[in-house]
Parts: sequence; structure tokens; C-alpha cells
Amino acid sequence: MKHSRFIRNITGLLFLFSSISFASDLNLQLEAVRKIWTQGQREPGVIDSYCAFTDLAFVGDSFFVTFRESNAHVGGRDGRIAVIKSNDGIAWTRVADFRMDDFDLRDSKLAMDDNGQLMVWFTGADYEGTYLERRKTWISFWDSVNSEFGPMIETFAGPDGVYQQYESEWPWRLTWNNSMAYTASYRSISAHPNQDHWLFNSTDGIQFNAVVKMPLPARSSEMTLRFANNDEMICLVRSYANQAYIGWSDLAGGYTTWSWNALLDENSLHREIGGPNFIILPNGRLLAAGRQYQSTSTGSKMTGLFEITKDGLWEDLLELPSGGDNSYAGLYLDGNTLYISYYSGHEGGSPNIYFAIVNGNFGQPNQPYNPQPYDEQAEVPLETELSWQCFGEAVSYDVYFGTNSASLIFQDNVTELSYAGLGILDINTEYYWRVDTRDDSGTLLNAGDVWSFVSGEPICQSHPQGDLNDDCIVDLNDFALLLMDWEK
Repeated sequence: MKHSRFIRNITGLLFLFSSISFASDLNLQLEAVRKIWTQGQREPGVIDSYCAFTDLAFVGDSFFVTFRESNAHVGGRDGRIAVIKSNDGIAWTRVADFRMDDFDLRDSKLAMDDNGQLMVWFTGADYEGTYLERRKTWISFWDSVNSEFGPMIETFAGPDGVYQQYESEWPWRLTWNNSMAYTASYRSISAHPNQDHWLFNSTDGIQFNAVVKMPLPARSSEMTLRFANNDEMICLVRSYANQAYIGWSDLAGGYTTWSWNALLDENSLHREIGGPNFIILPNGRLLAAGRQYQSTSTGSKMTGLFEITKDGLWEDLLELPSGGDNSYAGLYLDGNTLYISYYSGHEGGSPNIYFAIVNGNFGQPNQPYNPQPYDEQAEVPLETELSWQCFGEAVSYDVYFGTNSASLIFQDNVTELSYAGLGILDINTEYYWRVDTRDDSGTLLNAGDVWSFVSGEPICQSHPQGDLNDDCIVDLNDFALLLMDWEK
């Protein structure tokens, strides 16, 4: 693992938490969290103590965290953009301090192109009193030789003057795929209250072209784009309808046709998110972070991790120590360790910048997951079908089943994500099962995890005459019980 030195050093200096396992098979455990930044000096005698809106990247052997510094969430001094760097996650050094006269800089994001070039991207708002007159966006590229960021470069500013028609846009995050940069924007100045949403692309991160006006289902704002292995674009959206949305579009259509779902939790309640961010795990699942407005423990706003699906499902996984003004998390995954930057005001006063470590089972390609029945499920019906999900190159699946986890019996090789050949199970019996994956040549790709469940009592509306063992059918087992009764 890349960061073993970091793990060893950090455990003695962070606020440590006992391992907490959650119901999800991701098994997230909050290992540690550390406050890494509290305030910065703008000029002699002027301190910016309101630190917020983070993002995180790992390049070479160093972590980078970016955030905004001011004296208020909004309405205070014009914001400036900080970038700090650390080789071990403990000691942090400022490597950038971006400012622009007459512009409130905010919402900085870190991005890397396909060649590993790091860049920081941020937007500024120009106010005339309370009237938001215009926005501009800048980018700066990391110089690894001199260990510094280069000058601020104004984006959307092509030689044809294309910038002028986009001065109302707020392109929130930059994401690269196949040597092309993409950003989704929303219109957010006083002269354009209708708030259209656009997808832009660029080959250099500086000059952008409009791809499509995105047909979002509601008036929305912050949007994060990610790309699956098949180049499908996935979008997580914060809307003004107290509702988060997920959308997707494919490369074949040039990302011009979109499908959308509202995100609902297990109780079919609409979920809201602030500062939406997510990553695609190695097995294709979507792990998201952001400000949750319905904390399961405190009932107040907090920063959390949750799993989402394109079907519109949302599952709460882990709440980070947070409260007050908080969230806007950055995410970096290394193996089964997730590193998170975020801001929070839960310790009183102005918000600070935090750095957290979460361990979990983040999966591998071609590893089956989400078993049904779920692992260790009880009272499973006697007639049940096995099913699972999988992401990767697998085209067929070996199904193993039995009552001894050490010697499972091969059942069949199937091409669907399910198996219905178990027959009728015994009552109140613990069963074990596993699914291995194979590619199109029949080569074994991954031996799956062993899952278990316990069969339950049969459920039927009325027991037929002669059903002596209450399994809803009359068979030889009932006849055996009848013989035993006669022998008495």
C-alpha cells in the first residue's frame, strides 16, 4: 500500500475513533480525523478565519487540499483560494494563495488530466452592492519541477471572445476523460434568474465549447461529473427542490441525451445534498459525500458518506464528525483506504479544515457484490433465488452452495446475475454460497466472498391436510412423522 508510512505516523497524532462497522457490505470504518487548517493571514493584522469548500488530490507522494479563506460564508471579504500540501497528512504547507481584485473567489476544485497534470479550478463573483453582475473562472497548473502553481489563467476566454456569452455561468467542477475536460455549469447571476444548465468541454482546460443544454428535472446548482469504464458520464446534482438527482449519458450520443432519477432513501424519502461529490469504486459502485440535511444521529446538517445508484437509491453509510456550516468533501481512494477533506464548524466558532481516514471493503473489478439474500440474512423463504451484482469483464458466473462453508458444492455456470436452481430449502438451516467470475475465454477472474443466510419457517395462508411439519406441503417428511407417531 502506498501510504503505509503515513498510516503509521498518523495514528499517534490524530483524534482516533474505535472501529465502527455498518450494515452495508462496504464495512466502512472511521479510523481517524484531524484538524489541518484553522486560519490564514491575508495581510498584517488581517486574519481569514472562515475556511470552507474543500477538495483533495494525491499526486506523486503528496496530498493536496484546496479551500476558500475569508471571514464569512458569503458577504464578507472577497474570498481567496488556498492550496496546502503534505507528504504525510500531518504537516501541511501552503503552496498557493490566489486572489483577484473585485472578485469573491470560491469553490476551488482540484483536477488531473490523463497525463497526471494537477490543476486547481475556481470561480469568482463580481458584486455591485448586492447585485451579482458577473462571474469568471480561472485555472492554474501545478509546476512539479519548481513545486509551485503557475499564474491564474482566465478560462472560457478564447480569441473569438467566446467568454462574453458565458459570463453568467458557474462551471462548478472540472473532470477529465480521454484527454478532454468536462464541466457542468449553472447560470447564477442576477440578470439571468432562469438558471439554465450547460455541459462544456475543452481540450486544454482553458478554451471551452458548449456541448448541450442539460435538461435537468429541476432548477439546480452544483454538479459533479464522473466517468465509468465504458465512458458513460454520470452526474450528481444539488437542486433547489430539496432533492438530489443522479443523471447519466453515453459517449455514443455525444453526451447530449440524458436520463435522470431522484435519489430516495430506503424509506422512499427524498434526499438533499450540498457540495455533491462522488467516486466510482473499482467494482463500479458509486460512493458519494456531501452535506446531508437529515442526519440519522443528530437531526441537523452534517457531512456524510452514502452509496447511490442510477436507479435512484440512496443508502446512508457513515457520518463524519461535523456540524454547523460544513461539508464540501474531497475524496481520494487508495486500495481499501479512503482519504477525505472537508470543512466543519462543529467545534465552535468559524469552520476549520479536516482530514479523515476511512477504511472499508471498496471492492475489485469482477467481484460480485450486493447478494440477495443479503449476507447473514435470517428467515429467508424456503423457495428463494440467488442474485448479485458485478462490474467488469465477467461474462459468466460459477455458483457454489451448501451447508458447509469450507466445502461448497458447485451448482452451475450461468450468464445471468441470478440462479434459481436451489429447489426447496430445509427449514431453519444455515446455508453458505459463493459466486466466482469468468471472462469470455472461461478464465477465472475472481473468487467471490462466501455469503450466508438462514432459511426460515414456511409461510402459507392455510396448511393442507396432512402437513404435519408445517412446511406448507404434504410429502414423505410428513409420512415419516406419521409413522413415528404410530410407533408410540
